[in-house]
Amino acid sequence: MVVLLLGGLTALVIVISRAAQRRRQGALAIAANLLGGQVTENHSFAEGSRDGLRTRFALTSRGAGSSSESWTEVECEVGPGARRLELHLRRTEHADPTRIRRGELADVELGAADFDGLFIIEGAPTDVVKAFFDPATRQALLEWKECEVDVPITLASMRPFDRPPGEPERMWLRLSVRGWLETESRIQGALLLTALLARRVRAALDSAEAAVPLEHKGSPYRPAPDDAARKDARARRERELADLRDLRQRRLRSNAPLVLLGIGLAFVIGYLVLAAMLTR
Repeated sequence: MVVLLLGGLTALVIVISRAAQRRRQGALAIAANLLGGQVTENHSFAEGSRDGLRTRFALTSRGAGSSSESWTEVECEVGPGARRLELHLRRTEHADPTRIRRGELADVELGAADFDGLFIIEGAPTDVVKAFFDPATRQALLEWKECEVDVPITLASMRPFDRPPGEPERMWLRLSVRGWLETESRIQGALLLTALLARRVRAALDSAEAAVPLEHKGSPYRPAPDDAARKDARARRERELADLRDLRQRRLRSNAPLVLLGIGLAFVIGYLVLAAMLTR
């Protein structure tokens, strides 16, 4: 009886896995066509370009077992200036207000109630982050809702991609959307949104820089430009970036024991369930 049960479960898993693989291949083919590119040999992702920007599209999953969730990830290459920006957007969770009060989580509020209430924005420098989320960008993200944005990420950190030897580190932006996008219209929408976000990186950096006036000193007849105010603004931005990165690193270190405990419990529960099935 146990053998038949295990055999049936194995067959069901195989059927589900093959169906998911067919769905993934179909979506990747659509994305590759829209990007004017191709699907990788191992069918991990589609790659090509959108509006002249290198772009990659992948269907992934997060978590394991009953807590596993399907996600669509679109990465778009941005310029090296993205090193001067740290931005992580996600949906607001129930515990976030408490974590913010404790100083465990940072949140940049834009003054747009509908957007601030829906999303947490952990980012620095503040003036660049606020410039990034102009009204058009906020509206585009509100239409998706179940999404996340991370910038910058590097090629070496993008699973399953490895940076080829000798290739310089490149900066990327990632849009993550909950669930698999499988229709042409939805995939096209995600590609367009990612390209929009990638362009906003440079625009926000330039806008924040231009917002600090260039002073003129010296003779009123021959005033000389003085960029002291802009230098001070750049130094402030660097401090904000350092503070945010330090906060995120401290949070990762404090969460590490909980992650290991969760993995251990998952293994123990899986072992107990399997042992119970085999002893029936």
